[in-house]
Amino acid sequence: MAPRALITGIAGFTGGYMAAELASRGYEVFGLGKLDGEQSGIDVDLRDIAELNKAVAEIRPEFVVHLAGVAFVAHEDVEEIYSSNIVGTRNLLAAVC
Repeated sequence: MAPRALITGIAGFTGGYMAAELASRGYEVFGLGKLDGEQSGIDVDLRDIAELNKAVAEIRPEFVVHLAGVAFVAHEDVEEIYSSNIVGTRNLLAAVC
């Protein structure tokens, strides 16, 4: 049975490359994030702890690559940066522990 890997932010620039690399090494790859094209992911906001817990419980990952967050430093909404990057990361850690 292949190890399960969860990638948050799979729809971002790095996420697609990470997914391809892990898949080529035999991982069963799951993603959180909106995706287009052939890839599929679960559209879960990391700030929604109930939905995040549900997704992680269904996926049961052995490995997590956390790439989700607001990366644009000139983003207009500072509150969104903090809630996405800090609260979202904290929720992810709670969901996988």
